[in-house]
Amino acid sequence: MLDVQGLSVRFDGADGVFVAVNNISFAINKGEIVGIAGESGSGKSLTALSLAGVLPETARAEGLIQLAGRKLRPGYAKDWQNVRGRLTGIVFQEPLTCLNPVINVGTQVSEVLRIHKSMSEKDAVAETLRIFAKLGLHPPKLRMRQYPHQLSGGQRQRVMLAIALCCQPPLIIADEPTTALDVTVQAQILLNLRNYIHETQASLLLITHDLGVMAYMADRILIMYAGRVVEEANADELFRKPAHPYTQLLLQSVPRIDRPLKRPVSWLMTPAQPKAGCEFAPRCTYRRSICTQQAPASLRLSGTWSVRCHI
Repeated sequence: MLDVQGLSVRFDGADGVFVAVNNISFAINKGEIVGIAGESGSGKSLTALSLAGVLPETARAEGLIQLAGRKLRPGYAKDWQNVRGRLTGIVFQEPLTCLNPVINVGTQVSEVLRIHKSMSEKDAVAETLRIFAKLGLHPPKLRMRQYPHQLSGGQRQRVMLAIALCCQPPLIIADEPTTALDVTVQAQILLNLRNYIHETQASLLLITHDLGVMAYMADRILIMYAGRVVEEANADELFRKPAHPYTQLLLQSVPRIDRPLKRPVSWLMTPAQPKAGCEFAPRCTYRRSICTQQAPASLRLSGTWSVRCHI
C-alpha cells in the first residue's frame, strides 16, 4: 500500500543545515497498522507531513514515496493535489487549528465529498449525516450546523475523523490523534480508527509518544530517534524484548504503579551538538569507542525485526 524509500527532510538555518528526517525507509501493507514512536524532536510529525504532502515551505525533502501504485515526490506540491482526501486521510493533533472557524463543521465535511467524490449537495449532506451518526456526533443534524468553537475537544476530533474517512482513502495518517483528550474519549477515537481499518482493509500510520496506545493499536512499530529509524519490529517482539538501548529507555520511562523509575534519562541531543558516530551515543549506557566514531548500520535480527546499533 505504502512504500517509502530514502525519505529525508532538511532545513537551512544560520548555523547550517539541520537534518530533521535522515534517510528513512519503510513500508505499510494493506490492512496493517504501523506506529511510529519516539520523543519530541525525533522526526515523527515531519515524516507524517511528508506523507501528506504538507511540509512547510522552508523544508527541503528528498526520497520517493509510492502510494497505492502511484509514485510521489515529497516537497512537490503538484504531486499531492489529487492525493489528499482521496488516497490519504489526515488526522492532526489539534483539530481546533485545522478546522475553519467561520464555516460550520457539516459544510467542511460535505465539501470534501463534493470535491473528491463529485456528489451533489443533497447527497453530500446525507452522507455527512450518516458519518456523524456513525462516529458518535449526536444529534448529527445539530452538530452539522455548529462551528468548531461550539464543540468539545472530543467532538472536534470526531469531525477531523469524519473529514479524513469520508472518502474512504486507502491510507490514514494519524499524528497524535488523542493528545489532550480524556481516557474515555481517547478510547472511543482509537476504536473508530480500528473499526475503519478492519471494515475497509485500509492502512493506518499512527504517530504517538504514548506507548500504551501503541501497544493497543499497532501491528508493527518503528522507533525514531534524531531523525532516524533505530528499531523496527512487530509490536509483540518490541515490547517483549526491545533490542535498541533507546527503545529500552522509552519502555522504562513509562510510569508504573509497581515500581519507581530506574534512573533519570538525559535530554534529547540538540542540533548544535556533534553527530559523529551514533546519534544516541551521548545518552547510551552501553556505548563503546566505536559508537562515537562510526555510525551503525541497520542490522536484521529476523524477517520483521531490525535495529540500528553496534550490538
